[in-house]
Amino acid sequence: MRNFIAAFILITLAVGAFGAVGWCGNIWPNSGTDQPLGTAIDVYFQIWKDGVTNLSGRGDSIAATLYWRNAGDFVWTELEMDYFGDVGNNDEYMISIPAPTTLGDIEYYCEALDSTDMTTATGQDQNFVDLNESSPGVLHIVDVTAIDVMVTFQVDMSLETVTGAVTLAGTFNSWNPNADTMTDPDIDDIYTIDILFPAGSNPSQTYKFVHDGTFEYISDRTFSIEDDSATQVLPVVYFNDRDPADYTTIDVTVYFSVDMSAETVTDPYIGGSVPPLVWGWDVGWNDTLRLFDDGVHNDGSAGDGIYGAIITFPSGSYRDVEYKYTTDGTDNEPLPPFVNHLFMLGDLADQYLPTDTFGVLS
Repeated sequence: MRNFIAAFILITLAVGAFGAVGWCGNIWPNSGTDQPLGTAIDVYFQIWKDGVTNLSGRGDSIAATLYWRNAGDFVWTELEMDYFGDVGNNDEYMISIPAPTTLGDIEYYCEALDSTDMTTATGQDQNFVDLNESSPGVLHIVDVTAIDVMVTFQVDMSLETVTGAVTLAGTFNSWNPNADTMTDPDIDDIYTIDILFPAGSNPSQTYKFVHDGTFEYISDRTFSIEDDSATQVLPVVYFNDRDPADYTTIDVTVYFSVDMSAETVTDPYIGGSVPPLVWGWDVGWNDTLRLFDDGVHNDGSAGDGIYGAIITFPSGSYRDVEYKYTTDGTDNEPLPPFVNHLFMLGDLADQYLPTDTFGVLS
């Protein structure tokens, strides 16, 4: 999907120096994509310059040029790009490559100009591929579909808690998350929708499923329209390509224990990434996550400095669990930065973990 980046990203530019231009890129369409024969190709390009593009309207002293040519040609066609609007702190520019009349490849790249010092710079497409004169992007010009094709999209939402509309967004509806609402007529958690692609469509299509206005976080999905039949049914996929094998099918009670005999313990808890565990120093604690040294919570003998907790993870829990202990309710276990204890939920109703030592990774 075409991204609308609101903040600049400092990346290395492929040609030239930064100059006064702080960043440019986010070129669309991405290199390597298919474009239909006979349809003009809209190209977008964003530029950021501190104190200039941050302001409303077109930034002073900034210009953009699109360079394109048919693969194999030596001469570039230069097109001055039009200011298209503000995208956060960036100025976005757009111009169209004229509708191609033959199959093959088109090469292209975009260049930013800062007229205050006449420096230029090139950037990347939205797949972070550098596009420049020596290594331009490539668009594949393909033939359009010969007939109308009705395509059925399907998504399995059984691993999600559906709280709003399930919709479909893609190149065919301008990435509008509200244009095409999917339904679950069989009440089997599989949502479907039929989309008609008329003759003359680009056979290469890109899309994502959307839940309650939130797009899938995975990469764009793609498929090719098969115009040897009037109908095409895409396979069922899980939202965000989640794998059912990564989730439990029964309630699992886990027995935790940790040696805190060398610590001063005042308010001990266990926090973690999978509910009912939470990172309590951020969101608050509840008594189900409290650690005990009373001889009845998988903690050995009362008063021995071994603390324990017995916690049940409901069916459908993500198997890979990160967790961490605290002696006083704060994030005070001295583990390496961004590293936590780990374990995997199994398939038995009761799961006993080895005793951890506070501050030590096993």
